[in-house]
Amino acid sequence: MREQAREAGASPSPGDEYARAIYRAAGADPDKMFADSQLVGFDVQAGQAVIARHTEGANYSIEVHRVHAGRHLVFKGSSSNAARYPSVRDAVLDTVSRFVPLAPGDIPDSDGFCTGNGVFALKARDDVGGDASLYVTFAEYPGLRFSLSLYGLAERGDKPPLMERVGRSVVLLALSGGTIRTLHRGSRRHAGQDGALMAVSMPLEGGGRGRAYKYYWHAVGMPLDPFRPEIEAELMTGTDKSSVDGDTVERLWRQIMESLESRAQ
Repeated sequence: MREQAREAGASPSPGDEYARAIYRAAGADPDKMFADSQLVGFDVQAGQAVIARHTEGANYSIEVHRVHAGRHLVFKGSSSNAARYPSVRDAVLDTVSRFVPLAPGDIPDSDGFCTGNGVFALKARDDVGGDASLYVTFAEYPGLRFSLSLYGLAERGDKPPLMERVGRSVVLLALSGGTIRTLHRGSRRHAGQDGALMAVSMPLEGGGRGRAYKYYWHAVGMPLDPFRPEIEAELMTGTDKSSVDGDTVERLWRQIMESLESRAQ
């Protein structure tokens, strides 16, 4: 990495006079936007190194190389404004310090955001980063799918609540001539939260034998609280043909929903 830093330091900054004029015209200070060379910053600390290099315009990439338990871990990101590099570097290092590698199938000991090979431990309840979605299909039951969406990590938008959207869909299906049967409707508690449940069945499209099934559960949650997110869960079969009977759908729904756990403190 020292060689990469040396090469970047010897390369000209993208902040030539033309680029500086553009930023100046936009009201920005080009001396803060650009480093003196392609190298924005290079720091070596115990067991880790950080390098930041200009990519396009005032943007720059930032890489953290860290040795953990004999493994070489690389974290990559991007930012802009070279004058902000020290604060960006410190924030990135703080985040990287909370990453713990995990083997496939391991469950983290701390609350955090999971990646494919580890977890970033949460620093505080307001240390949030994004929403989450899970989609599951079943090889044994083609056409059956389950989805789980968490929206508590962002402010609520203008989208109608899940139950309102489900109600509209049921009304449209009924108006089309299908016989809608309500299987469940009411309140159920899952993952530490009370939520609204609706489950219906309907005839298959084209008059096929059997019925299609749709299960919905919605917990309102608390905005910007990763421990009480808004949750939408859906389990549904195909509407044109059925690969599963109602008892099996009911059993799978209960099995999945009862297995959801909240790690809230």
